[in-house]
Amino acid sequence: MARIPPEIADLILGNTHITGVFGSSYRNKGALASCSLVCRSWRPFAQKRLFEELWLDIKLRPLDQFLALLESSPHIAAAIRFLCIHTFKPRSSADDDHASDTEDEPQMPQVSPVLLMKVAAQLSPRAHLKLETFTLLGWPSDTPLPTAPVRLHILGLFGLAFKPFKSLETASFDLASLFELDEIHFVGGRMLATTDVARILDVLVLPVATRPVARSVHFFGTDCFAACNIQCGGFDPEHMKKVVFSLRDIASLQFASMLLRLQGDGLRDVHLDVSYGLSDGLQVPSLWATLDIAACTHLESLRLEWHHMGTIPGAQDQDLNACERIATILASTPQTLHTLTFSLPYMQHPDTLGDTLRCLAPQVDQAVARFPGLRTITVRVTRSFAAEECMNVARGTLPMKLLDRGVLQIEHKPFHFCPQDPGE
Repeated sequence: MARIPPEIADLILGNTHITGVFGSSYRNKGALASCSLVCRSWRPFAQKRLFEELWLDIKLRPLDQFLALLESSPHIAAAIRFLCIHTFKPRSSADDDHASDTEDEPQMPQVSPVLLMKVAAQLSPRAHLKLETFTLLGWPSDTPLPTAPVRLHILGLFGLAFKPFKSLETASFDLASLFELDEIHFVGGRMLATTDVARILDVLVLPVATRPVARSVHFFGTDCFAACNIQCGGFDPEHMKKVVFSLRDIASLQFASMLLRLQGDGLRDVHLDVSYGLSDGLQVPSLWATLDIAACTHLESLRLEWHHMGTIPGAQDQDLNACERIATILASTPQTLHTLTFSLPYMQHPDTLGDTLRCLAPQVDQAVARFPGLRTITVRVTRSFAAEECMNVARGTLPMKLLDRGVLQIEHKPFHFCPQDPGE
């Protein structure tokens, strides 16, 4: 077996998959571990795939032990493409969205940022690091910040608690400033605060001349790490070109407006989910008018999406509310726009799609009239019915002249769990 050419062995090991539920496919790690023992020439190919995706539960394996493994086995660190450092957290009343920011969570492991950055520094610049559901402590005063940022492909911050004021010897710091990234995700981080206002305002940042680098920034709701980054001046505008907002409350809408005012001039691409409050009839057009998208003076691409919330019988009212918000946003969007995308909710029936497109049609006309340099308007549909029915509905409800000229395009795909149509 050792005589098999290396490129053939690599292809063989690249197909060691197990098919899971709903047709999902994932690596067969047992087979890869066995293959790594076949012979010396197979080992690097097997280990490259064996360690490319790791989930580290720090309740089961402490982070310092994992760091020791990476430092002693650099080939493992080089193989990692995705690392999730997390802990399993049973749902409780403390998970409520309105839990107090001063409430401690003793069941969540506490992680030193110094140790965390040592682990991050071991990874490849192409790695995706996801941090989820643990408590991050403050930076110790007796330890200098790193002298240069850690280069990664993606950093995800999901549901972290930030406790920078555990002792007088630790301080708050801008976590984002410690990285150079292609993409960063801020999701639901919250600070376990202090009443000492001076300590809250005293935030450590990386001592370099330039601001932190992230080319694409994603926000889901409000997040203390994102707020800390804005407090420290935000990201380098020369690199930050895309922002994605999934708004979940008025605070996140206000935060989005603040960020656009601060960094809008450098942005070229904005994605915005306008679903917040659709299911409970929250209709506050004046609130959406405060979204300062007019600050994006060089904006080229805008994507607007919404999802049906709650019961399907209320879907048409939700579409009307969403389109009213979209009209408000388009009215203040700079006229530099080249591409506009509408991502529709999941469609179970052609009639539902027809109702939604009839709501959206005035916004298509609004966009054509407002943006003289507009090249394409794309409507994205995820459906559970035939592709031909989808296109027939689109032709019957949207302006045919725009469809015929190719200015208006329909992108549709079947729902994931449905069999694909022939030829798709």
